[in-house]
Amino acid sequence: MPDVFTSDNIALKIYRHSGFTTTICSSIAATGTDVRDLAWDDTDMYSENAGVHRLYRHSTFSATLRTSIAAPANSPLGLSHDNTRLFSAANAADKIYQHCGFSTSISQSMASPSATPAGVANTGGNIYSMDLASLKIYYHSAFTTTIRNSFATPSSTPSGLSHDSVDIFSADSASDKIYRHQGFSATISQSIASPSTEPRGVTSQTVVAAVTFIPKAIMF
Repeated sequence: MPDVFTSDNIALKIYRHSGFTTTICSSIAATGTDVRDLAWDDTDMYSENAGVHRLYRHSTFSATLRTSIAAPANSPLGLSHDNTRLFSAANAADKIYQHCGFSTSISQSMASPSATPAGVANTGGNIYSMDLASLKIYYHSAFTTTIRNSFATPSSTPSGLSHDSVDIFSADSASDKIYRHQGFSATISQSIASPSTEPRGVTSQTVVAAVTFIPKAIMF
């Protein structure tokens, strides 16, 4: 299975797990004292700090920063990347944003389904969001406020969301756990304890679909 990355606000670290296990391959220091959600674009790590309202692009998986930008609004609590564009969610504005690449330019924004967006994920052109007020995870129709489906979060303080093109992953700082959902559902296929005591973000590598090779008949 591809690796999962998590952040913790007590340890102030970002962790790279071996697959979806508690085994830690490596870890780096977080940027500041209010680390939140994470994103991964198959090359670089992205993180956010809700205290100083900034979004960071790391150089691969390291504490070295390529660049940083101001969040669109205060208290950024959600982050995602589709290998082209960044997506973020801000609690203060109650909005979800689609950035132009990694920049402060916003191509689209929309209201969160409830009052406190706490996570955002994307796959296949669709957006997923999580809200701390409603304690729900939402499946949007593309980048719109139209909700295709939703379900309750596994615990009471959801704090990170990701999608690996197959399953949803969520983090919760109340239960101190990271959850792997079965597809888009409340069914938990697996859960692991956070490396420390306050998980605030989760992201994962994308599952690459297997390619089936069908040999052609040889004509004589």
